Amino acid sequence: MNKMKAIFLIIIIFFTACNKPGDKFSNLETVFIDLETESITDAADFIEKIEIVPLETIPASLISQFNKAYYCKDLESYIILDNHQIVYLFNKDGKFMSSSERVRGQGPGEYQLIVDVAYNPFSQAIELLDPYGSVYRYDSFFNFMDKLTLKQKNIVFSELIPLNEYKYIFTDAIVPLLHFCDFSNQTIEKTINFETEYIASVSQDTKSYSMIDNNVYYFSPHGINYLLYKIDIYKKSLRPVIHLDFGDRNIDKKMIKSKFGEPRNTEENIKFKKEVNEYLLNSNYPLTMIKLFNDDYIYLRILQDKNWTNLIYNRKTKESFYMVKKSPFRLCYCIDLVDNILLTLLYPYEIDNYIDKKLINKENMEKLESIVTEDNPIIIKYYLK
Repeated sequence: MNKMKAIFLIIIIFFTACNKPGDKFSNLETVFIDLETESITDAADFIEKIEIVPLETIPASLISQFNKAYYCKDLESYIILDNHQIVYLFNKDGKFMSSSERVRGQGPGEYQLIVDVAYNPFSQAIELLDPYGSVYRYDSFFNFMDKLTLKQKNIVFSELIPLNEYKYIFTDAIVPLLHFCDFSNQTIEKTINFETEYIASVSQDTKSYSMIDNNVYYFSPHGINYLLYKIDIYKKSLRPVIHLDFGDRNIDKKMIKSKFGEPRNTEENIKFKKEVNEYLLNSNYPLTMIKLFNDDYIYLRILQDKNWTNLIYNRKTKESFYMVKKSPFRLCYCIDLVDNILLTLLYPYEIDNYIDKKLINKENMEKLESIVTEDNPIIIKYYLK
């Protein structure tokens, strides 16, 4: 009997060792990023063509500085949230459709403050998220449909992912958490913590998720985090699938802790985050400020030594492309990745700095030449090879 117990104990130890926490990262797709070796100077190396989509310029469609913008396949439209909390819809050709300006206020069916916007194909509504978990639903002309509220008081949210008519994932605005919410009973069903991979909060605000199929989403968290994830909404699980590796230029928690210690309370934590971010922004570490990815490509907006680099990685060919300082063409920071198209939103005075005219056909060149300084922002579509 003692011999059998010993064998059984050895088996348990073996399987425990083989399934230690670190092993969950062993099968990741690793992308090695070398920013020291020159990559390309010619946009034609990785861009097939560039298209111009001027956004219609009329009094009702004039956009202030934008906070978020992306292309919605379901609506075949661009959704833009500006810094005055107004949401604008433009069709795929740039024609103005509607805005939420008339429903921003304190009356019935109106909203005051929002942090995110998404189209929900299940409710067929434009949905606006306020920081405290309320979702305002409007049709595509911003006629009020419904308001959903969540029974919680202490969490601040920054982003919503619609899963069906009443279920969502909300991104926590303060700590690295994802909350699975069910508005049919107004509760948070499950919370996923990815703090072990999270290093610092410094980043730029772009859409951090994309749907792969009806139950799986890709998730690229804001902040300094070298992992990209898949979300399985049925299992309510978060699984890392890609590891970004800058070699000896990686930032790790041990380095941050040795330099800044650990905060002991909320007040210290706020100060801690600010000090860490300021240090990193003034360092020569490469900071992944924007991360977008799908089955074919990874796009990174990287800040290093107060200089910007835009890196595109082809997941099929394993090739990397990025702009060097002396490149005659600069890729502007991109706000969305749709299939093989990188999207950016530029103001008229910026355009000449971020396009290569030899990649623009006659029709798009005519659009470009007709743009004037007073026009609305322009969507630039970079078609990747």
